[in-house]
Amino acid sequence: MSRFLNESYKDLTAYVPGEQPKDRRYVKLNTNESPFPPSPYALRLARQAASDINLYSDPECGDLTAAASEIFGIEKENIIFTNGSDEALSRFIEETRNKCVWHFSWERSNRSFL
Repeated sequence: MSRFLNESYKDLTAYVPGEQPKDRRYVKLNTNESPFPPSPYALRLARQAASDINLYSDPECGDLTAAASEIFGIEKENIIFTNGSDEALSRFIEETRNKCVWHFSWERSNRSFL
């Protein structure tokens, strides 16, 4: 174990992904795969987006956050976009780890706020 790993995380186990078929005869609907090819519209938008692929995207997702704020009527400060649930959980734990006491067990998880 790394000497830099917080002691409270030592008993956590890593996520193990499910089976990934090697041939293309199968479509994994539980991983959002589709038996249908992308629409011509989606392909056109992907080509347009690829024109500036040499540049990093906005790490704060400013335009997307503003649009979501307007559409859903939520303050921008209360919206977060992440690269999947792993990053969302990691950020949540990082932000709350000194404000909460976490108790993990196989039967249930409890969180006690200090």
